[in-house]
Amino acid sequence: MHAAAFALALPTLGTTCIGSALAAHASGLTPAWLRLLGTVGGSLLLAAGLGNLAIAVGSPLIFVGLLGFLAWLVWLLATGARLVRA
Repeated sequence: MHAAAFALALPTLGTTCIGSALAAHASGLTPAWLRLLGTVGGSLLLAAGLGNLAIAVGSPLIFVGLLGFLAWLVWLLATGARLVRA
């Protein structure tokens, strides 16, 4: 049940990650490398979310989503540090 709920949340989180990265870059808050990190991380989350049935069964595809989450965490920390300094 936990894996199924996790897998169903991946596409939503991926879309949010991509949108946030593009909006932060468009506003001038983040440099281009952070935009790239956010879009790659969001794309990994979306890719893992496409196989949500396989993830619910126990596929190792969940590790693609984990890489997306790690990229999202790095993006959040770097963007947060830029916000604090600004």
